[in-house]
Amino acid sequence: MTATPQSPPEEPVDPAQNARLGVQRPSRYTTVVTASGELDEPAVPRFTELLAARLSSTVDAIVVDWSHLDFVCLDAVDVLRAAQRRARARGIILRVVTGPACVHSALKAGGLRETTGICADRIEALADLP
Repeated sequence: MTATPQSPPEEPVDPAQNARLGVQRPSRYTTVVTASGELDEPAVPRFTELLAARLSSTVDAIVVDWSHLDFVCLDAVDVLRAAQRRARARGIILRVVTGPACVHSALKAGGLRETTGICADRIEALADLP
């Protein structure tokens, strides 16, 4: 009999969907929201819920890791834009790990490519965070 982890870092939003979303706590003050696969319209409400919960918590920094996405819709970019405004208003550092071309394209199309907090990898995103 093999043991299974009690809470995997990522779980399917719905078995019929291709998005995997998760939350990790690399430190007491920092949370990482991960997304892999396809962050399409059916997955956006769950992504919004995960991000909103972290923005309402007591963390000092949130990293959104999109480095393992194969697709990201513009609705998800809109959620990220709103999260940036909310984080700024609350004094929370918000960083985004990009990676694949689809993420760069979506951020550019959504007007977020040139914003602060865009990082090439998770190491860069977590550097100097509490």
